[in-house]
Amino acid sequence: MTRYLAYTKLFLLLLLLYPVSLTAQDQHFPHVDGDKKRYAVEIEFPQASITGIGMLVKQGDNVVGAVFNEFGVSVVNFSYLPAKKKIKLLSVMDKMDRWYIKRILKRDLLRLMEVLEASGSSYFNSKYNIKYTFSPLIQDDAIEE
Repeated sequence: MTRYLAYTKLFLLLLLLYPVSLTAQDQHFPHVDGDKKRYAVEIEFPQASITGIGMLVKQGDNVVGAVFNEFGVSVVNFSYLPAKKKIKLLSVMDKMDRWYIKRILKRDLLRLMEVLEASGSSYFNSKYNIKYTFSPLIQDDAIEE
């Protein structure tokens, strides 16, 4: 009888915690149309780094993203199509506007989006020693526009 009660308590506990795990999984990436996610962004290169704010917004089938530095200068704007696993760079800051940098950035952003979809927060490109970290910011629905 006590074994039955122990299993019942365990089952009820797991049943109560199941919705918490589902909401915790979906917090890193916008899945619903119109959903916005904000991040503290850090991109570390071997000789430099970029820190700032990032934002992802779900618009229909696309997820549109932007990264700004501390001064409000746009670092990169992109569009991600999750169904096809494709990234389109819309704009890149002048210092990074080179074909070889854009190729690496496009590939790395695709990997980063896959990591964010899986509830991760960082991606490391070991070939070029570049680390991308997107830490979710706490969002207050009262501030939403």
